[in-house]
Formats: sequence, structure tokens, C-alpha cells
Amino acid sequence: MNFKKFKSIDFGIGTIFLLFLIVLFSLVDRPTLIQEFIFGLFLLIIFAGFYMYIFTPEIVSQLQALLNSKTRLLVPPLSVSLLIVISQLFLAVTADIIVFFSNSVLILVFLLTPTILYLFFTPQPQRGLSIIDVIAGLWVWLPIEFGFLDSFLGFINLGNIPFQTLVALFSLIYAIIFVRKLDMGLTFTLSLSDLKLVNAITLIITLIILPLGILSYFLAPPQIILDNIVNILSSMPSSILTVILTFITIFLGIALIEEIFFRGFVHQLIFKKFQEVDSYLLWAYLGVIALAGLIAITPWIDDGLELLSQLLPFLTPIKDEVGVLARPLGEKEGVVWPLVQSLPLELLYLILAVILGITAFAIIYKTQDPLIAALILSSMLFGWAHFDDVRYVFFATVAGYGYGWTYSKTNKIVPAALIHMTIDAVWSLILNFP
Repeated sequence: MNFKKFKSIDFGIGTIFLLFLIVLFSLVDRPTLIQEFIFGLFLLIIFAGFYMYIFTPEIVSQLQALLNSKTRLLVPPLSVSLLIVISQLFLAVTADIIVFFSNSVLILVFLLTPTILYLFFTPQPQRGLSIIDVIAGLWVWLPIEFGFLDSFLGFINLGNIPFQTLVALFSLIYAIIFVRKLDMGLTFTLSLSDLKLVNAITLIITLIILPLGILSYFLAPPQIILDNIVNILSSMPSSILTVILTFITIFLGIALIEEIFFRGFVHQLIFKKFQEVDSYLLWAYLGVIALAGLIAITPWIDDGLELLSQLLPFLTPIKDEVGVLARPLGEKEGVVWPLVQSLPLELLYLILAVILGITAFAIIYKTQDPLIAALILSSMLFGWAHFDDVRYVFFATVAGYGYGWTYSKTNKIVPAALIHMTIDAVWSLILNFP
């Protein structure tokens, strides 16, 4: 590889960001096992370095040329799989050799599957979403969403970054970039117009979500918000480190991951598909009906899983994860929340599904734009992915539209991830209940 060809500023920015991150984590005052720290730091470098490389187009093109055979393309996910297996053994996650062996097999199968799907099935069209894309996406997203990864990948904690999620994302993003060869707009380089758009969309999302969130008691009331701000200011300068780490860990562990999946993968491929077919409006309407219906039946998913888990015990972890849907929304009362809270949970999800469905239909019909249709569908899917609270589904859908709009205007993942990071970090630090 000829490193003289690498002219992208992304590599330098990524290197500085990585060093800054390591310094910050070294300042965190918390007890940790030396094995956990070593492997946590090792994995952090691996994955932060991986992000740095995929954000650098020159390196990507060089690596794609190097990995020019099916055998070579299998090496990176296989190497990461073995790294995780070794770390599990070293950290003594389990002393049961049978469990260790079965977990090792699951790790290998899980991380290799997206690459194998793209390698050995019909070559994927560049124009849009295919069935293999759907299978590969669900293969990675569902275990992340339902928390299946902890059981066989384990959790190495350093700065609260979910390494098992990064491992899962690696398996998909590697397959997409190096095997499918899809350009998702991954770059650290941002222009002044990108940053202006980030600020504008962040402000718009805040102006929509803040008052509605406070009224519905999804966000803390003004007095608690004020108290949270005072607590942060009164504990400075020590609180500065907490604030910085919160922003960085949310960027790496949540915002960047979700934006790569929902915008760079789902939104982009739907949009490309809609650009190629004359009947995209029909498919968009069918998608709205399907996603609205999925939201409407969400409360019944728990009942179905309860029954299935009795017949098929291995579904119990799924049932436990989704079981949150059947729980009351809480006893706290807001300005208008007592009236809403008195309604059955099933009715709340049905009302939300109808509101989102009608709104989506109206916007798609009015604009007749494949980009807007793709934005609507990816945003509704993003909203449903936050299905642990009916209010969360609504606010995530609204925020998702803002993230998607930013991505479509900049053709870059990072600006959307910066907005996502800011919204989530401010919510975690200031707008949330103590």
C-alpha cells in the first residue's frame, strides 16, 4: 500500500480524535480489572481505527484493491471474531468449556454472516435495496435492538462504549463497504455549510420536541431541568469531563451507529430504489401502511411472545426485552399526561399509528418526491425501533426525519450523527429525570 497517496484530512482528524479519546478515558476515575482495561483499550483502538479508515476514501480504495478475492474478504471479520473469542477466554467470561465453545461458534457465525451473504448470493444492484440487504440488516440490527449480543459476545466496559454493538456494526459495515462496495458518505471532513445545517436542524428538532416532551412528561419538567443545569454548573470543573465523555460516548456508541444503519444503509438504499421504479409511490404507501400497522400492533407483540416463549424456551430473552411494552407508562404526572395515561396502552399506540400514517400519506402525496418518501419510511422505522415507550416512538420519528433530512442534504453520515449526539447528550445530561 502506497501511503504517499493518502491526501485526505480525515486520517489526521481521526488520529487526533483517537488520541484525545484515549486520554479522556485514562482520566476516568473508576476501578477496573487490568485485563478489562487492556482488552477494552485494545478493542477501542481496533474499532476507532476502523472508523478512521472507513472515513478515509483513499485507504478504502487501497484496501478494496487488496481484498480482491473471496478468501481475502473473509479474513477481516474472521480475525475480529477470533479476537473476541480470545478476549472471552482471557477474561474468563465463562468457565464452562461447552458454553465457551458454543459462544465461540455463535461469534464466528454472527460476524461472518453479512460478508458471506454478499459474497455468495446474487450480486447486489447499486440502484437500491435488495432482499440480501434486508436480511443482512435485520441479522445485525435485531440482536443489537433486543440485547442478544451480551450472552455470547460479552461486554468489555471502557467509558461505557458498547463494544458488543461496535462488533456487530463492524460485521455489517465491513460487508457493505468492502464486499457490496456501497458509498454511504462516511467522512470526517465537514464544511461550514454542513455545520450551519447541523445547528439549524438541531434547533428545529429541539423547538418541536422540547415543549411536547415536557407536556407529555417524556422530558423532565422545567424545575428539574433547571436543577440539572445548576448541578452541572456548580460542580465545574469536574463536571466538564463528564459532559465531554457523555457527548463522545454517545457519538461513538449510539449516534454514529444508528445513523450509519438508518441513514447510510436503510434510507439511501430505499431512495435509490425509488429513483429507479416508476411505481415508487405505490411502494411508499404500502411501506407507510406496513410501518403504521407495525406500530399499532406493538403492544400485542408482548402477549404473542409470552405464549411462544412457553412453547419455545429459547425465545424467553426476546420476551423479557419486549416485555417493557406491556408495562404502565409510569406514575409521574405532567400537565396533560394524566388524561393520556388513563387510556389503554393499545389505544395509545393505535392513535399514534393513525397520526403518523395519515401525516406520512399526506406528505408523500403532496410532495410526490422519492427522496421525501424514503425519508418518511426510514424515519418511521427509526421511530418504531425505539418502541419501549409510545412517546419515544413519536419523538424518535420526528428526530429521525431531521437526521435524514441532514443526511440527504450533505450526503454525509457525520453531520446527522452530530445532531443525533447533541439531542441525546442534552437529554441525558439536562432534560432527563434524575
